Amino acid sequence: MIECVVKFDHMKHEVPFAASPDDVESHGREIFARAAAGEFGPIAPKRPDVDSRPQPVAPVDLQIPGWPDLSAFLAEANSENSKRSLRGIVLTWSTMIEDLLGRLLEAFFIDHSESRKLALDDVDMTFSMSIKLSFALGLISRSEFTACDNIRRIRNAFAHEWHVSQSNVQFSGKARPAFRSLYNQYFSKTYNWSEDLEFLTRGVYGGAAGMLSCAIAQRIDQAKNFQRVTPDAPK
Repeated sequence: MIECVVKFDHMKHEVPFAASPDDVESHGREIFARAAAGEFGPIAPKRPDVDSRPQPVAPVDLQIPGWPDLSAFLAEANSENSKRSLRGIVLTWSTMIEDLLGRLLEAFFIDHSESRKLALDDVDMTFSMSIKLSFALGLISRSEFTACDNIRRIRNAFAHEWHVSQSNVQFSGKARPAFRSLYNQYFSKTYNWSEDLEFLTRGVYGGAAGMLSCAIAQRIDQAKNFQRVTPDAPK
């Protein structure tokens, strides 16, 4: 690898970057090739403390309270990302957030089969209702409520429009304001705004959905400490 400092068009500041000829992203391979060709000046000698031999990669066991299937989900999300399927990225993340909200409500409701059915299985409990109910019960903050609703709006735009493109006025009219709101909330200090749909989906939507999912998941165990009880429950 070649360690460098890069200024990407979509970012407001320079960032450290390790360019590799085997990068899964084309821009990483391009930066390595241009740097190796001397386009950006001389390259420092290899650090003597770096072992260039292939090293075994230890499996990473990611754990967040309330999200036991995190690693399995990330494998699914990364699969959609590697396919560069924008619709797949949107639907995968929004489905996870909707599921996490159901788990959050289940953890807060009284411990009963009807509570679990309402939170997780009731077809009448829509994504929108889960968001509103979680907020009304004080389980998510006002900013998280706004972010969840923007995730939902973008999900609906991708799910209900067959032509996913900024040139599609119907799609853009639904998705663009929600993208912009997520950008303002999470990335206005980091990224330059861009109308590029891949940037908006993978960078803004995907990044916001990741941070939002972690925040909701961490609340699930906390909600169990405040689980409701029926009036006739023993003291």
